[in-house]
Amino acid sequence: MLRRGNLLLSMSTEEIGSKLSFMASTAPSPNALYIEQDMNGFRWIEKNIDGNETEINFSLIYSALMSNAAQNVLDALK
Repeated sequence: MLRRGNLLLSMSTEEIGSKLSFMASTAPSPNALYIEQDMNGFRWIEKNIDGNETEINFSLIYSALMSNAAQNVLDALK
């Protein structure tokens, strides 16, 4: 993934899924690295601490990497 001509992310989906969790609920998580609210509730990205992979929300990760929270998400992927 590129941002302003710079390479931000070059990982397989397996690597991303092993390091990040993509969640949705009516209440946000205090552990969210990035969060969005829509008419159904909240969607967020957090560190995958339990090792259970979630389905990657590509729209959400794109929005996160284009936002001010990009560095927090990238740090969690290291």
